[in-house]
Amino acid sequence: MLSVSVHPHAWTRIMRRYSPTTWVFRKSNYPAEQVCFLDMHSILFNPDYADLKQRLSDAALSAHLVTLERGYNYSVYDDDFELERTFFTTDLEEALLETGLESLAEDDPDEPAIRSGYAYVATEEFARQQDYRLDRKGDVQDLAIAEVVRRLYPAIDGVWWDDILDPEGLSAPRGGLFYFSDQDKSKFQLVSCDTKMVSDCSDVSQD
Repeated sequence: MLSVSVHPHAWTRIMRRYSPTTWVFRKSNYPAEQVCFLDMHSILFNPDYADLKQRLSDAALSAHLVTLERGYNYSVYDDDFELERTFFTTDLEEALLETGLESLAEDDPDEPAIRSGYAYVATEEFARQQDYRLDRKGDVQDLAIAEVVRRLYPAIDGVWWDDILDPEGLSAPRGGLFYFSDQDKSKFQLVSCDTKMVSDCSDVSQD
């Protein structure tokens, strides 16, 4: 997916990247047609969409994009970003090492640092497609759902995470545009950019 944001400077700051070029896209037949995004917050977290979330996740499993694996969610404090992060691993020893515990018996029962759970883990083929490190063993349910939507619903142009705008807290609204094939690219037009245009520009604004 092509990373897009209505706040590109904030988003590139969060990603710790900088490029002098900002690409601005809109649909080729704009304003008759607007860019259509799937609201990932609703799909992932709104109980009203639980059935759709499950159907899309099942489709991802059937397409061999992911496997459902049992493992451990653990939380650690990131000193660089000054916030708590949650990770998933199938290796209990890794979870214990990362949290500084010698056994689960040492964990706080009221606010445990390690919790048993399940995650949608990328298959080798899907990880290569997404340029995702297999050794991370993270939950990629959102990426898998996005790929299923891309394959099955051509009227949808991408996915959107409507996060709050808080660069200091590493948060900004952003999306992923389905922009792979010539057919995908024909849906959009580049409406403005600066004169230092580069082919691998990572700063993208969504119009």
